[in-house]
Amino acid sequence: MNYIKMLFFLLVTSACVDQYNFNINNQTEGLVIEASISDKSFSDTRLYPSDGRYFKVSLKKTSSVDNIRDVVVSSAKVSIVDDQGQVWYYIENELNRGNYDLRNPFFKADPARKYKLKIQLADGKEFESGYEGISDSYNEMGTTEMEEVIKQEYQYTHSDGRIITDYAGINLKIKIPSNSSKQTRFFRWTFTPLFLYTATHPRGLKNTCWVTSEQVLNRYVLHQDMNGGYTKDLFFLKTKGNEQVYQYFSTLIIQEQSNEAYYNFWKDLQAQEEKGGLYDQPPFGLSTNYKALNNDWSVNGYFGVVSENAIRWTFDPKELSYGIENNLEYLCSLPFGPPIPGEPDECHDCRGYSKGDATLTPPLWW
Repeated sequence: MNYIKMLFFLLVTSACVDQYNFNINNQTEGLVIEASISDKSFSDTRLYPSDGRYFKVSLKKTSSVDNIRDVVVSSAKVSIVDDQGQVWYYIENELNRGNYDLRNPFFKADPARKYKLKIQLADGKEFESGYEGISDSYNEMGTTEMEEVIKQEYQYTHSDGRIITDYAGINLKIKIPSNSSKQTRFFRWTFTPLFLYTATHPRGLKNTCWVTSEQVLNRYVLHQDMNGGYTKDLFFLKTKGNEQVYQYFSTLIIQEQSNEAYYNFWKDLQAQEEKGGLYDQPPFGLSTNYKALNNDWSVNGYFGVVSENAIRWTFDPKELSYGIENNLEYLCSLPFGPPIPGEPDECHDCRGYSKGDATLTPPLWW
């Protein structure tokens, strides 16, 4: 009888659910704007070398509840105005709605001018940034250095649980040039990796793809400096057991130099992204230079005008003190089972590579 009473008590108490109100920071609808311009035009960026980059604006709408996916904002009018009244217009990308390109191959920010971004949504809501300009047009890019390292990471196995595994790789560093002005400089580096991957299954196509991927390297690295004359770590690249470096690996390293406000926006955003788990902050409450003109929507983002420089770094395995074995042919010959119908796996067809966007067409600059 005592057992039955206890079971009844547990059933009753477990059925009682208290109601909690979630702490929602973003109580109103809002617009998220990702946009910046630099002193390098589309034509300039072709010389890095790269396929060139038009300036882009990305627009998304947030709801009043944090856990609802952002919605792209289409059919908006987007333009840039300088402090002399000259206007340049963006055109929406038909294949990627919510993204707008300034398709002028020669447009770039003039260090002597200031610019603001203006947005009008299809329903008439208007938003604009404050005027922004280039704080320092002298953006010297230092040389890179490759350092051999062994990185330790936790790995989970079915038999041993969490164990520490050693990974051989390299740290890529960049030299921060000396700063004769002694004024604080604010840097941000972004990366666009490119590598070759070949399908090696004996009964596969054995074709080769050019692959780009955002999963390979850091999204961006921030740094502020006053004196210079030293090296700064940019990223770690695994070497042994990494199929991305077996044939060819390079990355475009873009160095932006900005004012303190734009740098702090990215610093605060990075701090929020690095926090995980239950106490992760939603991406609201960041500094912004946007304002809503005829509505009460919130606005998230920061319109940056930066000085830009770039180099393409190419990995050279001959610089290592050890060799790298290409084990793809062995791995692809193992019995993993047949490929999924209509979805070729990467061993049979390089276009099925799962860690990036793979294409049989090389980039234009190749």
